[in-house]
Amino acid sequence: MNELFNKQKAFQARLENDVMSMSYLRTQSLALIVELGEFLNETPWKPWKKNKHLDVVKAREELVDAWHFMINISLPFFNDFDDLKKAFNKKHDVNNKRQEENY
Repeated sequence: MNELFNKQKAFQARLENDVMSMSYLRTQSLALIVELGEFLNETPWKPWKKNKHLDVVKAREELVDAWHFMINISLPFFNDFDDLKKAFNKKHDVNNKRQEENY
């Protein structure tokens, strides 16, 4: 995963994007939402539709697009993937404890 972080960090630097600006974060967040919507459009999530076909290839493409933007949003907040992983694991432990305590 560090490779993905490093690639996106280099790509944003190449584009001369200020990853600390609110404009950047807003744009990346909106793009993530759009990509997740596009992912949903490739899945049969609508119970009122008769077509229940899941286009795995297209769905995967949209998920990859979403991952790009999720990583971009993460860049200002985490030094690298290991930093993100540490924060994830800490929160994961909290979530597990909540489940054990019938949160």
